[in-house]
Amino acid sequence: MTINNDQRTIGEWHTKVMLPVLGGLTVLGLFWTPAITTQVVLFSFGVATIGLAHGAMDHRVGEMLMRPRLGRLWPIPFTVSYLTLGAIGFAVWLVAPAIALILFLGYSAFHFGSDPFKTNGITQTVARGATPLLLPITFQPEEVSLLFSTVTSTNLNVEGYVLASGIMASIAVLVTINLAVRRGDPTEGFETILLVALNF
Repeated sequence: MTINNDQRTIGEWHTKVMLPVLGGLTVLGLFWTPAITTQVVLFSFGVATIGLAHGAMDHRVGEMLMRPRLGRLWPIPFTVSYLTLGAIGFAVWLVAPAIALILFLGYSAFHFGSDPFKTNGITQTVARGATPLLLPITFQPEEVSLLFSTVTSTNLNVEGYVLASGIMASIAVLVTINLAVRRGDPTEGFETILLVALNF
């Protein structure tokens, strides 16, 4: 896949923004445990400044995938499929929130592990995608259980899976760092190390 200027800009933005943010949060977390209200404010700020900006680039990915086949008509099927998937996700959440959460996290792992700006093998995709999901369960199982149970209104407890999660997280982290070293990509290696420290 050819990397165009828009793709390169997104990749550079990720490198310049995400590593300083993760590093800053990691250092902050070592010395400060904010009140829940403060956490919500910080979380909302992060969603508004990074999360929404990241999501706002979805159409660029859609254009990259659809324009070669559909030409100038690509916005129509992209918009229809995008809104349809959103509606399906919302409907499943209303009917079976626990299942919807599991499916959402599984897709999130695939999305995080897949990098449209680099060549990804299945091993790298799985390792990168699993890391940010397994680390919270490994280090903060009580908080994850409370969060999952709250958002799904069910008793979704992950504390019984800490050992398995820890083993899989360790493998995923080692694989990701090893592949980063072999590819000469220090950004990905540092990002993985910061994720471990941040979750800890």
